[in-house]
Amino acid sequence: MKLAGPVLVATALDDAGDEAIRQAGEIARSAGVPLVVCHVMPDLYGYRPLFPQLAEEDRAIAEAARASVAGALTHRAREVAGGSGPRPEVRIEAGSPHTEVVRAAEEIRAGLVVVGSGSHGAGASLGGVAERIVRHAHSPVLVARPRGNGTVVAATDFSDPAVPAVEAGQQEAQRRGGRLVLVHAVEVLVLPMDAPESAPTLVVSSLINAETGRAEQTLADIAKKHGGAETVVRAGPPAPSILEEAGRLQAELIVVGTHGRSGFGRLTLGSVAETVVRGAPCSVLVVRLTR
Repeated sequence: MKLAGPVLVATALDDAGDEAIRQAGEIARSAGVPLVVCHVMPDLYGYRPLFPQLAEEDRAIAEAARASVAGALTHRAREVAGGSGPRPEVRIEAGSPHTEVVRAAEEIRAGLVVVGSGSHGAGASLGGVAERIVRHAHSPVLVARPRGNGTVVAATDFSDPAVPAVEAGQQEAQRRGGRLVLVHAVEVLVLPMDAPESAPTLVVSSLINAETGRAEQTLADIAKKHGGAETVVRAGPPAPSILEEAGRLQAELIVVGTHGRSGFGRLTLGSVAETVVRGAPCSVLVVRLTR
């Protein structure tokens, strides 16, 4: 993936965080950009107006804890990220985790934010933090989960915000040495009407067949522009279709696109992308349209 800035990886100092650091390190080395590892601590330094004499002691305790965590994180980041590239920079922040990660990403002009998650759902590692980072970060966000077989699934609804997702999918498939599969879901909404009982079924079937044919041709045209990627058109709601296809292919990564500078409220696929981030069996890369 082409990056215009450093890779910032957020870790909760757990196994899922290690997976995020590992994937972030691979991407940073491949793109030739710095790797910044960020951990957010609770805000240990509080304001005590009734005991001002304790302020200096509180500050010393907080700084000692910060230094201890920074040392441990530096060692862990170097060990997990590996490789022969530059040593990762370590940032220790204090406060609300998702707020501090997003702020740090903006401060360093991150080209990508990577956050850890478990095997299913964004809540497995950083709780709701991973989901909030996806929702509010201005840069692309990778929700990292243990890898699969190298297959990259790029979901497209044929809108402008889906274009960067397909492009990022192609670049990631090349970097990972895997295949790229473009997925489009055909969902036909049929309103109630006065007709014989068999008519709605015939109408729905006819509409789905016609729409599927058009989608297959459009997807084939897109695939030609991206190295002859494989294409899959599925009938049904988009989110389950994307997740089921990724599961069937044992995919390593799903790529979806968004519009605008901030997350789920402006996702191209609306709540579809949010559902994919929460329920994917693999890593999910959320890419934003910037033009």
